[in-house]
Amino acid sequence: MKKFSKEISVFLFIIATIVVVDVFLQKTLLFKDDNVKLPKKYSVLILGHSHPAQAYDANYINNTINMATAGEAYLYTYFKAKKVIDKNPQIKKVFVEFTNNQIEKGMDNWIWDDVHLQYRIKECWVLLDNEAIQLLYNKNPTGFINAFSKSLFDNLGRLFVSKNAIIKREGIHKIGATDEISINNKQLSKLKSSKNLNYDLEISDYNILYLQKIVKYCQEKHIEVCLIRSPMHKNYDVSYTEYKFKEILRTKFKNIQWLDYKDFPIPNKGFQDAEHLNSYGAKIYSQYFNKQINK
Repeated sequence: MKKFSKEISVFLFIIATIVVVDVFLQKTLLFKDDNVKLPKKYSVLILGHSHPAQAYDANYINNTINMATAGEAYLYTYFKAKKVIDKNPQIKKVFVEFTNNQIEKGMDNWIWDDVHLQYRIKECWVLLDNEAIQLLYNKNPTGFINAFSKSLFDNLGRLFVSKNAIIKREGIHKIGATDEISINNKQLSKLKSSKNLNYDLEISDYNILYLQKIVKYCQEKHIEVCLIRSPMHKNYDVSYTEYKFKEILRTKFKNIQWLDYKDFPIPNKGFQDAEHLNSYGAKIYSQYFNKQINK
């Protein structure tokens, strides 16, 4: 029995040592400060989810880097932004996408469901503070443990392939693959009629909380921060959330600049779908946006 206990203890010690060494290597190599330093020309940062990822083509916007990522909740945006801003004092202005879907309760899934945890923990677990880790663990303990364990092994391979875990140069701008809108007006009409304008909209308090944290952090760093809504197709209806969306803007972000380009005129062939631009639409909008921010 003593021999068995000793073997178990040795095994656990080896596992613990491997984990500690793995974490150390990732912190010092994969997530080191040098990996988030940007060229000095980048003074404008764009953050958010898939809407800005596909709407802003940095090739047409001066001195701007687009770090928006599809399916990214504000919790992960917050810690990514902190790291990048802290190591790049040349950043003077930050645009954060704030769209109707970001207030809905379903955004909680983007923060802690199994699928999103698997991806986000691998990408930026070392950036999270104790409060965020505790939140993720409390909301989905099994999912968090699984995601963290998997990330330890997945990221070992990345140490030898790509040491840049936070900023992917090839991902500065992501655009849609099609040149035409992928859903027709009939489908859009069904989408409009499927929503009940009078239903009790549940809010993702945590997603809004971390957007507030992003804004506060930028202000503390004396960086100009703007909330922005990118173009959507004219038939895409947001009326079922618009009242609550505007209420949140008035109450929680009342002193923050708000730029609304939801109705910016983009031809049908400039959309990938009702909410996302494709490369053609992104070029039109980005050229206009560049003129606006450089006036």
